[in-house]
Amino acid sequence: MTVLSPRLEEITECYLAVPRGHRHLRLALRYGDQVLILPEAVVAAIARGYVDILTHPQRRAVAFRLLKLDERKEGFAEFQLLESPEEEATIAAHLARLLEQAERP
Repeated sequence: MTVLSPRLEEITECYLAVPRGHRHLRLALRYGDQVLILPEAVVAAIARGYVDILTHPQRRAVAFRLLKLDERKEGFAEFQLLESPEEEATIAAHLARLLEQAERP
């Protein structure tokens, strides 16, 4: 597995929009000669986790896992990234290991 961790100054462009012909947002990040495009469901999970950690008096980490949902609200995709019950210390340790493996573009 390749782990990339670009520095802020290496991300030269960031676009967030609903592309023509699509119904959902996409987020595009350009770093070096690479572009990563994320679907709206991933951006939504990131936003939920970000807000949850910043506004919760104790929470310091959150993880999401891909689940297939048979029942869901209208307009939601069959597959969703939903909060995982992992312990915060486990999540933080996993992220630390990934950062140690990270390659810089």
